[in-house]
Amino acid sequence: MPTLSWFASFIFLGLTVSIGLLVYLLASRKKDKDEKEALPPELQKMIKKKDEKTTVEDLERVYKKKG
Repeated sequence: MPTLSWFASFIFLGLTVSIGLLVYLLASRKKDKDEKEALPPELQKMIKKKDEKTTVEDLERVYKKKG
């Protein structure tokens, strides 16, 4: 019977850690999203422009690898 309780405790521990990681990742994603929205509009535009200008050709030139 003690063997069964060991397995049950490990299963419970695994589920607890998994749920904890899920909650942490969801909370951190929300926090990052809130921080980006808190930026002034000028900085948001700069970030969007930077993301739009990056093309595959630019990345190939920077890293000298064909992708």
